Amino acid sequence: MHGLSDIPQQRLENSFQRIDTLLGTFHHEHIVILSYTLSSAVLLYLIGYTVYKAIRQKKFYKNYKRRRFSGEKNIMEIPLFTSEKKISFFTLLNFCGPFIFFSFLMILLFYSINKQHSYDTSFTQSTLTGKLAPKTYLPLLNHDGYLTIEQFKGHITLINFWGSWCLPCRQEHPILMEIAKDKRFHLIGINYKDNKDNAKRFLANFGNPFKYIGFDTTGHAAIDWGVYGPPETFLLNKDGTIIAKHTGTLTEQIYQKKILPEIEKAVATTQSPTK
Repeated sequence: MHGLSDIPQQRLENSFQRIDTLLGTFHHEHIVILSYTLSSAVLLYLIGYTVYKAIRQKKFYKNYKRRRFSGEKNIMEIPLFTSEKKISFFTLLNFCGPFIFFSFLMILLFYSINKQHSYDTSFTQSTLTGKLAPKTYLPLLNHDGYLTIEQFKGHITLINFWGSWCLPCRQEHPILMEIAKDKRFHLIGINYKDNKDNAKRFLANFGNPFKYIGFDTTGHAAIDWGVYGPPETFLLNKDGTIIAKHTGTLTEQIYQKKILPEIEKAVATTQSPTK
């Protein structure tokens, strides 16, 4: 009886987890795309509304002029303007004003979004930079046992937060497969808010570049790292100290210009003789 009574609660927990996973898929790229889509829809509506009102007002003026010159009396409706020359200016001022104002706001919005989330410059200093990596204790995805902070020490480590549901993660996966061939560091994966079967199927289809994979089904470990949506990548030195962080899709250009030099610095520091 006790087991049966737990079924509704388990279903409720699974539903909340699926909702949480769905919300986690919205990363910066999705926010930008959604903003462009919504703003485009509003702009199209404003354009259509402006054209409709202009045509309607022009027809109304012509009808008013016809009725006026025909000698009809008691014309109750009076046009907003009484000259065809004033039609274009009045229409632009009255009906295109909101369109122009909205366009200006959208330009400011997109400039702000692109400035805050420019992925080619997102290899930034995290608040954790210079500090030891957060304590991590996660079950392994493909093996028995756990991923712990001790496994990071003694090796230069690149830690990548990813999910099978994450489109940017899929886009950067070939890069991870390539850089995993570099034996100067260990590539560790942390699977974020994912279904275990889906994650395993993803790796079976696209390859597994990771030495170890921690399974963070709740996302609690990611919060300790300051991660709220994949992909994000952290670089650790041999002491387990975070050197730097990259937020967003990892590309070949970003790796070559921003991450690889940091790895080489860490290797050179390790190989330099101590005084």
